[in-house]
Parts: sequence; structure tokens; C-alpha cells
Amino acid sequence: MPVVPDIVLQTVRLRPLREGDAVRLHEVLSDRAVVHAFEQPGPPTLEAIQEDLPSMIAGKTSHDGQVHHLSAAIADAETDELIGLIGLDIVGDGADMRIALAERARGHGRAREALTGLLGWAGGQTQLNEIYGVTRADNAASAAMMESCWMVEEAHDPGDPHRTFIWRRD
Repeated sequence: MPVVPDIVLQTVRLRPLREGDAVRLHEVLSDRAVVHAFEQPGPPTLEAIQEDLPSMIAGKTSHDGQVHHLSAAIADAETDELIGLIGLDIVGDGADMRIALAERARGHGRAREALTGLLGWAGGQTQLNEIYGVTRADNAASAAMMESCWMVEEAHDPGDPHRTFIWRRD
């Protein structure tokens, strides 16, 4: 399975997660907006992140081998400080994308830059043909970010609390 290499962009870099990222990753995943967006019952504990981090670094695969979970750090390009997480849950030639940024990193185009980098890498270095992104219908910033990265919105049922976007290989 592929591993996201170190991809240096303008203001962020995508890089493999490291053991030392646990505290910053906990901060990102404990943010109230991230917990809400990922529809989690509550924030993860630092201990749970420390326990899961080695398998995230290794690119964990589901028990039945059908899903490969690929995660990368979104780091500040100058300081290398972890400011977010981006990942793919890969099944066959398709994947679900997830992204989370620290509150202080939002609103500066960093999520868009990270997603553009990930999609560029996926288009050139993997066999993926489709990547899906799902956001809550009330998250206009996330929807705009996906649309700005060449993801097209699928049909949306007004009663559904989610909006789904898709990137397809040309």
C-alpha cells in the first residue's frame, strides 16, 4: 500500500506521522469543531492517541484486510509543527478522505493547500480512481474547500445532514 511521502508545499507540508506528534495530534482531534465534524461522542484521550499512533504511522489495515488507513501530518512548512491530520481510508481503487486542522491554523487556506497536495500525489502516485469527502451540510468552509480542490458535489438530499464531494481521476 502507498505511504504519503514528505510533500513540501507553500505554507504546509504533508509528512509521515511521528511518535512525537501525539500531544499536538491530541490537541487537533480534541477541538470541539473537529469532534462535532467527525461526529464523535467526545474527544479522544491522549492515552488512546498514544496507543493508536504506531499503527497510524505504519498505515494500519483493517482486520479483514479490506481497508487500508493512510494518515499524514499536516505540518507548518517553516516550523514543522503538526497543525492537522489528513488521511485516506482506501478500499480497492477508491478512498474516503478526512482532514482536520487546529483552530489556529484555519482560515488561511492551509486545508485547501493540504488537500490539493494530497490529491496531486494520489493522482500521480496511486491507482486510486475516486476520492470521496463528506462534510456536515452546515460546514460551508469545508464544502468550499473541497470544491476549490476539483471535488464535485454529488446529489444532495436536503434532509441529509451531510454533503458528499468526489474527486475522479481524469
